[in-house]
Amino acid sequence: MAALDFYYENDVKLKPSAKPAFRAMQLLAEYIIEKIGPDARVSAFAQLRQRDFMRWCHEKYQHSAGTIARNLSVYSAALRYCCKPQIVRDGFGNEIEVLLLDSAPAVWTQPKEVARLTELPESSPREWIPSFEEFGRFIDAIDARQENLFRFVMLELNTWARPEAIIDFRTDKQVDWAFGVVDLNPPGRRQTKKHRPKIKLTDNLRGWLRHWDSPAPLMWNGQPVTTMKKTFKRHAIACGLLQFTRYSIRHFMATYVRHAKPPVSKEQRDVWLGHNDGRTANWYEHRDPKTDHRKNLTPTLITGLKKARKDERYQVMDAQVPGFGVRVTDKGHKTFILRVRYPGSSTPSRREIGNCADISLTAARDKARKWRSLVAQGIDPAVEEEKERQERLRQQAFTFAAVADDFIRQKLSGERRGSAVEREIRRDLLPIWAGRPIASVTDTDVITMVRSKLSRNRPGAQTHGQNAARNLLALLKRFFRWVIAQRTYGLTTSPCDGLRVLETVGEMKGARDRTLTDDEIFAFWRAASRMPYPHGHVYRVLILTGLRLNEAADASWPEFKHDGIWVIPAERMKGKNAGKKQARAHVVPITDALAAVLKDVPRFNGGTYLFSTTNGESAVWIGSKIKERLDRRMSLTLRALARMRGDDPASVELPPFVNHDIRRTVRSRLSRLKVTEEAREAVLAHARPGIKGVYDLHDYLDEKREALELWAARLRQITEPSPDNVVQLRALA
Repeated sequence: MAALDFYYENDVKLKPSAKPAFRAMQLLAEYIIEKIGPDARVSAFAQLRQRDFMRWCHEKYQHSAGTIARNLSVYSAALRYCCKPQIVRDGFGNEIEVLLLDSAPAVWTQPKEVARLTELPESSPREWIPSFEEFGRFIDAIDARQENLFRFVMLELNTWARPEAIIDFRTDKQVDWAFGVVDLNPPGRRQTKKHRPKIKLTDNLRGWLRHWDSPAPLMWNGQPVTTMKKTFKRHAIACGLLQFTRYSIRHFMATYVRHAKPPVSKEQRDVWLGHNDGRTANWYEHRDPKTDHRKNLTPTLITGLKKARKDERYQVMDAQVPGFGVRVTDKGHKTFILRVRYPGSSTPSRREIGNCADISLTAARDKARKWRSLVAQGIDPAVEEEKERQERLRQQAFTFAAVADDFIRQKLSGERRGSAVEREIRRDLLPIWAGRPIASVTDTDVITMVRSKLSRNRPGAQTHGQNAARNLLALLKRFFRWVIAQRTYGLTTSPCDGLRVLETVGEMKGARDRTLTDDEIFAFWRAASRMPYPHGHVYRVLILTGLRLNEAADASWPEFKHDGIWVIPAERMKGKNAGKKQARAHVVPITDALAAVLKDVPRFNGGTYLFSTTNGESAVWIGSKIKERLDRRMSLTLRALARMRGDDPASVELPPFVNHDIRRTVRSRLSRLKVTEEAREAVLAHARPGIKGVYDLHDYLDEKREALELWAARLRQITEPSPDNVVQLRALA
């Protein structure tokens, strides 16, 4: 307490800053008495107490970091003053040298340090300047009763001086009328760091000073005015310009003179402002609305942005995208914004793009460019984004399983192979994609799905996986084309677009040429005859008729007529319902061998299908496991034949074949039997090529019957050889 009193009485009391220093000392004294005691020593106000003082100032008086730092700087100056020997007079008038303190604790006086310790936002210079219209409104509102305010404004406009220099201005001591110079640093003034320059006496200022004709332009009741702060503040509030301060005039002049014609150099502006440090003028230029203050935003720059002052916000605009920037709050929250004139508004407004913590700078810039493009088209980005959000919600409601069910019900139910395609969808696609939104399936997902088929080759069937992958890709392309065509699922592009079989599946192998030999046909018939119903019966029908697998397996009793024919309807035959490749009904003559197989087929009360494991309600499905069972039985028979011939059975291997190779075998054997080309093609239900297929509608029933009878006889010769060619085989499981 004594140090503060000594400093005030012997030093500060004589300075222009006496009043603010006295207020700071009063605040310090209040804290010391309240928290420490009136007899506290200097050492008691160390750094821990200083931090407590900071919190106390903020909580009790809501002081900012800058105000707290200024109060502490007064205390620091007092300690430094007391640590130096001083010449004072005692009570008798004698001069004595005194030293109050040998040393003093360090004091935090920098606003940045105070802000860091108190977690308060750093103080920053005022960045508001009035426009010409606002400045004109301020001056026009000054009436005759506010003469001193008018003179203050005129002096500051003509001198750019600080408010303290205007208050101290004396015409008789500071104006050299002969040389036209005004010395803003009057004789006898105690010099401070605030430099006051000599400036030119302008004609405008000369006229006002002559008009006022007073040693001190600012007078009240015959005495010089000591402050204009309250008068200035009241007038600013009355004008609705709450941010207009005494310094605003100085800032206004320093800013707009940059655009004078001819332009005023920066060096000259620094002289008029009384600045020795060029960095100070940069703050004034920063406030210039005509100066491009945009920055090239980077993630590092955004991360380094500090919190705004309490109850304030500030923005840093981007140099790349007009109107785009970052807005920072007093809590340190950073948000990407875009300021443009949105549709329906006559003035620019600010909208948030996203939180800096949630969206990258690149994504935010792209979004800002998209918004600007929409605005240029007269579209409100908020409306467009709401449409997109509703569309996403609608797409998410359509899962792959739901759309697949619609596809199966609406598209596949009336198709010949609809049930087979449905099985593929439920087996390969639904287990993986069932719950996914239909719009979320990408080309990468399709490629992964299709290529997974390539690794599923069955032993002995190298091309099975490749064929399955090709068929699956074709199914997916067809499925997504149908989805897009419906216009109800929110899908506009197919993930299969641009996917070609060659690049996705690989080059297909050449056409198959596998046919069964006589021994293999013997082993096939023996294995099929010993396989239980319905699988063995289906395989025997295949080799007797040359039909495709599903054409035989899906047979139903209504297709069999009393006149010894089997009519397979067009919807079950290969082809389409319309067009050039339109399917046609196929008539199969029932030979004695075929009738013998059908004689053993049971009739069900629950359904009409011949070959069924569900009491006739649905047709049997001949899958890969059934085919593998047939192959094992054939291999056992072939090894037994080799053993009877004296060959090594271990060296016998059944070359791989697929179900469709049975059909090729029948076609090849009919050629050996000298059956005509027309009859052979009719047996296989092949459409005649070219114009013949258009005009020749003959069903070749008699020719087909004759061909199949010949083939049945040859098959009987292979499977039931003459006694001298018979090889006795033991029964095989």
